[in-house]
Amino acid sequence: MKSAALTEDDVPGSLGVLADERKPARAKNTFPPASDATCQKMLDALDAPGASAAVDQVFNWKGSVWPGGGTLASYEGNGAEKAVAQVRASLTTCSGFKGVTYTGKYTAHVEGEKIPRLGDESIALRITIPVKQPPGLRSGKRVSVRSEQHVLVRVGNVTAYFTMLNMDQDDRFPLPLIRKELARITKAQHN
Repeated sequence: MKSAALTEDDVPGSLGVLADERKPARAKNTFPPASDATCQKMLDALDAPGASAAVDQVFNWKGSVWPGGGTLASYEGNGAEKAVAQVRASLTTCSGFKGVTYTGKYTAHVEGEKIPRLGDESIALRITIPVKQPPGLRSGKRVSVRSEQHVLVRVGNVTAYFTMLNMDQDDRFPLPLIRKELARITKAQHN
């Protein structure tokens, strides 16, 4: 899986790209689950817990304090199809949830996004989270919006998951990079 991952040379405008193979006994999240069980199933499916092998990626962009992310995950049997089906099914009823993270409690809004057809099947969604700013912040804004794009693509028995994050604007993970990653996955499956 790691040989199919994008590298710093593949990503113009990056400060670095990290790719690490996921350890089989990865530590469990200690935060409580999302308030909506359907949304939690979607979040779980995006994280590829049933994958037989996975590589997690971090993309550090020039001019941005927010990194992008990615996960390449290989599944046994029809596990990749099941993961995409779970996200698709959850997205039909998951419109928002409440959760807890390192910075405290939050409320998230979820909605599907349109993307070009990629791989064997693809789905995209956006999660937005209002974030209260500390008093005295120079911008004068009391509330900003954390905006996360999530893209999940299946090619055979592999999923490629990409995330892009920003505050107060809707960034998208660059489609040319997604297509480059998918071409590598396709080639690896046919060799």
